[in-house]
Amino acid sequence: MHPYSTPSSPPCLRPLVIPTVPTAPLETAPEKWLLHYRRLKKAGFTVRELKGHHDIVWSVALDGNVLVSASRDTTLRVWNAQSGQELCSLRGHTSSVNAALLLSAEQTRVLSSRLGCPAAHRIAVSGSSDCYLNLWLALQGELLKSMYTYNPISTLAVLNEDCLIVVGTEGGKIEVWDVVQAVVVSSVIGHEGSIAALWVDGPTTIVTGSSDRSLKVWQFLSGELCAVQVIGDCVPRGHHIRSLATDGYRIFVGADSSNLKVINWSSGRIDRLRNHPQEQGSTQAVFIKAGLVLASSCDLDTGCSAVNMRMLPGGDYVGTLRQEGQGKAFALASDIVEDITLRIVMGGIGLSVWDWTPQDKPGDHPVVFLEALAECASGSTSGSTSAESDHEEDKPTGSPERRLLPFQESRSWFSQWCSLM
Repeated sequence: MHPYSTPSSPPCLRPLVIPTVPTAPLETAPEKWLLHYRRLKKAGFTVRELKGHHDIVWSVALDGNVLVSASRDTTLRVWNAQSGQELCSLRGHTSSVNAALLLSAEQTRVLSSRLGCPAAHRIAVSGSSDCYLNLWLALQGELLKSMYTYNPISTLAVLNEDCLIVVGTEGGKIEVWDVVQAVVVSSVIGHEGSIAALWVDGPTTIVTGSSDRSLKVWQFLSGELCAVQVIGDCVPRGHHIRSLATDGYRIFVGADSSNLKVINWSSGRIDRLRNHPQEQGSTQAVFIKAGLVLASSCDLDTGCSAVNMRMLPGGDYVGTLRQEGQGKAFALASDIVEDITLRIVMGGIGLSVWDWTPQDKPGDHPVVFLEALAECASGSTSGSTSAESDHEEDKPTGSPERRLLPFQESRSWFSQWCSLM
């Protein structure tokens, strides 16, 4: 029997697991980096353009000096992020590669011990529209395993200390894979539309956003996915959820809107952070690491792409990185390298690496500070997830107020289970 499986029984006989509001350590930065972030508005970055892909870059994964990018050209490429040199090309998919993961050194050590390969090798994971989930030795360019999922893969994340892989599909299915055994541990049809965004927060919590305009918070309990909160109609009709990230107790949602929506999943409070200086926009990518929130934006008139930077926990705006002629940024990643350099990666039509070392001379690309983004986008609400904003097209269309819905408050345990089947 698989270590995560439980004895089969009819749904009505399974023991009830009462879901609780998930909590995880709040995403914070070391004190000295909080001080550095406040200086970003006067900083200058060094930028490297990485050439190699022949189509849009959908996903990037960064760990120190190692960068993995995934593209619609069916390849992944591994780079030395410091020098900009391409180390190898990972080929094997036959359709667009939509998601990439680069396991940390510790995650690689754990998985390598189970796979029987040297821990010095870095492991990458990819998901594609060809329905394959692939496991790679990233620096060697070798394919370790290829698993067919029967669904085009749209997004990926890594879960808990066992390095299980969470797969989001274009069919709305969410699966947890043990890639060592090449088996599905848990599988649910979680949404009516494609899984547009997925984020793992802590050892057991997963947040998903879908083209059906809903968000769901899940917990991986006793080897099964359990939905603990539903946030319906998160964006107006005709709009789409594009991206999300969490900081331990809030969900930052990017959508077809000029604002970044921030939802406190325990209280239901909603705030909106201005993410575009103009009235219309789309936030294709959101990323959080080391106390810094990154959110992409694009000037629809000029085609200039940008990344807005905010500090946690308060969400204070600290500056914008602008890149001419690159269109929308579909992928973001960041890391603090050797505790001296803030590194940010943007992927879209192009692929670029932005470095800032506070102790060094400013780079050639200065940070822009947009006063409009330092202002509150709109008033806050509590308990309502209705899709209103400060713009007319974002206001609710007569629909009843929508709230965070913990399953245990509104359904019996039997109907909770059935809703997951």
